[in-house]
Amino acid sequence: MAFDANRDIVEDLINNILRGVEVPDPLEQAEIDAEVDAEVDRWLNFNEDADDYDDDEDEYGGDRRRKRRKARHHNRYEWTPIQRWRVAGDSPPAKATFMTNILDNPAGATKKQLEIFRRHFRAPVEVVQALVEEMKESGDFEDKSDRRGKRGAPGHRLDLYVACCLRILATGNALFEEELWSGISAQSLQAFLGEFIEFYGEKVFERYVYMPDEEMLTEFERIENMCGFPGAFANVDGTNLLCCRYEYGRQFPAMSGHKMKGQTSINVVVIVSPTSEVLHVSQIYPGATNDSRIARQDEAIRSISENPLLRDFKYNVFTRDGEKIEKTGAYTKADGGFGYDRRLVSPIRIVIDESDNEGFFNKVQESRRSLVECFFGRWKQRFKIVKNGFYQQSERKIHLIVRTTLALMNILTRYDRVNEIGERDDDFCLINCEVRDAGVDAFFPKFLRGGQIREPELVDGALARFDDLKARANDREEHLGERNDIDDSDEIRKENFRIHRDALVQNLEHRARTNTLFWLKKYDEIFVDEEDEEESDDDWWSDDESYDDEDIEI
Repeated sequence: MAFDANRDIVEDLINNILRGVEVPDPLEQAEIDAEVDAEVDRWLNFNEDADDYDDDEDEYGGDRRRKRRKARHHNRYEWTPIQRWRVAGDSPPAKATFMTNILDNPAGATKKQLEIFRRHFRAPVEVVQALVEEMKESGDFEDKSDRRGKRGAPGHRLDLYVACCLRILATGNALFEEELWSGISAQSLQAFLGEFIEFYGEKVFERYVYMPDEEMLTEFERIENMCGFPGAFANVDGTNLLCCRYEYGRQFPAMSGHKMKGQTSINVVVIVSPTSEVLHVSQIYPGATNDSRIARQDEAIRSISENPLLRDFKYNVFTRDGEKIEKTGAYTKADGGFGYDRRLVSPIRIVIDESDNEGFFNKVQESRRSLVECFFGRWKQRFKIVKNGFYQQSERKIHLIVRTTLALMNILTRYDRVNEIGERDDDFCLINCEVRDAGVDAFFPKFLRGGQIREPELVDGALARFDDLKARANDREEHLGERNDIDDSDEIRKENFRIHRDALVQNLEHRARTNTLFWLKKYDEIFVDEEDEEESDDDWWSDDESYDDEDIEI
């Protein structure tokens, strides 16, 4: 056996002991192997530098680019006894594993075990069980372990297949690691993964990812209005996802690749609500495709101008002097890559002074738009198959994986109650905005955004002032009427975009002067406080023994 410096001698020793093999002295054996390898190399006159010499010279005698050596992957892992013991324990794989024990008896699991379960499969036990029940009710899946009234030996459990799919999406690795701990063959996992992403990426995708209705639109606009952007309901941005490759015929015309450090990638545009819910995802495009081009072709962004619910949505803005104006047409917030489009409000590209009204608008707009950037980070961190790259070569499968992971993100967001942030006035804190006079020569004063104010008295006073502003009667109306932004000329689109953004800049100025600009609190500040209140109520109930059932009035 040839000597390999990368081998773990201690692990080989333990494996031989587990196999019952007589173990020689490992150091002595390594020295013998090294001497034999050196003697063989001398006998063969081995020259490593000249091995690929012919490959590095072209037919005209000049040097050419060295060939890229592809990594060799084994078709199947050869698991040693110690590796099998590390993953599956002393019992055979999938017989009494950690995952199946928790699924069978989640009430008997400890808090630490439930945390480990969620960290491995990216979903709590309740969500996995709900996914299994939903798949059974659809009639497209059956639990092969239940063979009552059927012939043949029982197969693997359906929840075991679902857990394997979640693990594959979470890690993005090959199927053979899941084959070890689950006992399901890689071929069966590959076939079931296709059915899983087909189910959640197409059949029931619109059940979890959809554009807002009238009630949701009102709630989303209320959150954005309190943060300084009346009429907005979502944030839009595109992201590049590393993939294997496109078909050979599409590489050159689509210019795929050369976008993420020379690697082939895809680009998708995602619409995210203020409550961190996915509202829409576009079709996949080659990585070099600009976001503005995707926005012009995307049906959801077109619906902002075509859908009467979004097109005729009315909201109020304030001018610099405090005049209240009624405007029409909902919109989203985006970055500068989407061009001039009133449906996609982007920051001002050239700002001379960061402390004037335009610089203040950019800071607030970028802070609110960072919600979609934070969502991309959570999405890629939770499902590593999106971050590390797709090994599938089918464009349709890649699209289904993207949609499946986004549907799962919405399921987990609603399970964790993240979408409930902003429903109450107590979920907001006040932004300390300071307006300073810059002097006679300056046209605009200085707008300074300070820290967050959480004192209940100050926040309640700002909420009362904000309610008074909303209760005022409208001074005038500015409606664009029936329109279709897509069919407008470039000059009209740029003019409408400029007018719309200038109105939002003046609105932020007035909100800063009246100190009625709010911000959402963090998740821990809202729900941890609620848990503490519930625990304190329980302690009061259990510790106070002076109350009897007869003393409590219902």
